[in-house]
Amino acid sequence: MSDRWLALLSIAFVWGAGYAVARAIVPGDSDRRLSIQAGYGYFVGWLVTAGVLWLAAAWHVPVRMAVAITAVVLAGAGALAWTRWRSDGRPDTGFRAWWGAGKWPLRLAFCVFLSLVSLHVLMYGVEAWYRPLYAWDAWMHWAPKARVWTELNEFAQFGPRDIAAAANSAVYTIRNWDYPTFIPLVQTWISVPVGRWNDIVVGLPWPGALVALLLAVYGQVREMGFSPLAGVVAAWMLASLPIVGVHTALAGYADLWMAAIYGLAVAAALKWVRDGDSGQLVFAIVFTLACPWVKVPGLAWLLTLLPVFLVRLVSPARLVATCGAILVLVSLAMVLSGGDLTVPGVGRFVLNARHVGMPVLGYYTWGWQGVGKALASQMFLWPDWHLGAWLVVSSLAIFGVTGGESRKDLAPWLLASGAVGFPLLVFLFTERSAGVVHAQTTYRAFLHAAPALVFASMALAAGRLRRPQ
Repeated sequence: MSDRWLALLSIAFVWGAGYAVARAIVPGDSDRRLSIQAGYGYFVGWLVTAGVLWLAAAWHVPVRMAVAITAVVLAGAGALAWTRWRSDGRPDTGFRAWWGAGKWPLRLAFCVFLSLVSLHVLMYGVEAWYRPLYAWDAWMHWAPKARVWTELNEFAQFGPRDIAAAANSAVYTIRNWDYPTFIPLVQTWISVPVGRWNDIVVGLPWPGALVALLLAVYGQVREMGFSPLAGVVAAWMLASLPIVGVHTALAGYADLWMAAIYGLAVAAALKWVRDGDSGQLVFAIVFTLACPWVKVPGLAWLLTLLPVFLVRLVSPARLVATCGAILVLVSLAMVLSGGDLTVPGVGRFVLNARHVGMPVLGYYTWGWQGVGKALASQMFLWPDWHLGAWLVVSSLAIFGVTGGESRKDLAPWLLASGAVGFPLLVFLFTERSAGVVHAQTTYRAFLHAAPALVFASMALAAGRLRRPQ
C-alpha cells in the first residue's frame, strides 16, 4: 500500500474516533447535527491523538510505542462513545424537509454553492496530494521536530542554540524551538505508520481540516436557525478565500488549524450563550483551551473568548462592572510597579509609555506605526481576501442594531471586537507592523479570525432574522 493511502487510513482512524466522541457530546440525526459531529469530530480526534502523544513524550516513551498506545486510546474512546450514541428526540426539520418545501431557485442556488465549495476543496486537495512540504515556515519551524522524532524513534528534546551546541548535548535546535507541539505531533502520527518521513503525506491532514471546518460551519449556521442555503453560502464564504486555499494546498503550517479551532470555539460558545446547549459548552471549553497549544497567538485568542462565557453567567451591567474593576486593579498594580510587574510562577508583565508585553505573547515597543492605509488596502483592495472583509463588515453593519435579546446579542459583538481588535492593535501599535509593510503576516493573523467573524456575523443576523428551519 502506498504511503498516501496509509496516511489516509491514519487520518480516517482519527476522524472516526473523534466523530464518535463528538456524536456522544452533541447527539442528533438531523443534517445540522451530523455536520457538527463530523466537523468537530475531526478536530476532537486530533486533539486526543496529539494529547496522548504529548503525554507519552513526557514519559519518554519511544515514538512507535507511543503511536501504538494512541491508537488503542482512540479505539477505546470511539468504542465507548459508540455505546452512548442516542437521538436528541427532536423532530426532523433537516435538509429533506427544506428541500421538499423549497422553490426550485433556492434548490438551484444550493446546488451552485455546493458545487463551488466542492470545487475549491478538490483543487486544494489535489495540490496537497502531489506537492511536497513547501519551503517556508512549515519547513523551517514545524516539520523538523516531527522528522527528528520519526527517524530517531524518540521524542528528542529541542532547546536554544547555546544548549544544543554544548559538548555532548542531546538537545536539538531550530530557530523557533519553543513553538507549541500540536502540529509536529500531528505530523508524527501520520509519518510513523508510513514507516519513514515523507514530505507529501505529512501534509494530508490539512485538506481534511478544511473539509471538517466547512462541515462544522454548515452545521453551526443551521443550528442558528438558518436554511441549508444559508449554511452552504457561509461555507463558501470561507472556502473561496484565497488565503484559505494557500494554507490548505501548501500544507504544514499552523494557521489553518488555529483558524479552525478558534472559530469552532467561537461558534460553540455563541450557541451555548443563546440556547444553553451543554454539549456546545463542552466543545467551547475544549477548543478554547486548545488554542494556545496550536500556536503562540492562541493565548490571545483564548483571552478574547473569556468575556463571552461571562455573558450568560452575569448580566451585561455586572459584566461591564466586573471588567471595569479588573481593569482598575490591573492599572493600579502596573502603576505601583512602575509599569513592570513580575508575578511569581507566571512571569513578567510590562505596560508603560514605550513597552508592552506579557509571558508567552512576548514583549514589544509600542506606538502608532502609520501602517493603517497599507493594512486597509491589503484587506479590502488586494485579491487575497476576495470578498471576505467586505462581507463581514457589511453584515456587521447591517445586523449591528438588534432588538429584544440584547444580552445574547452582546456575545457576538464581544467576539467580533476581540477577533478584529487583537490583530489591529498588534499591527498598528507594535513593531509587528513590519509584517504589514512587507505583507508577510497580515493575512495569516486575520486568517485566524476569519471563521470566528463569519460565525459572529451570522449570530448577529440570527438575532434579527431567526426563524426555525
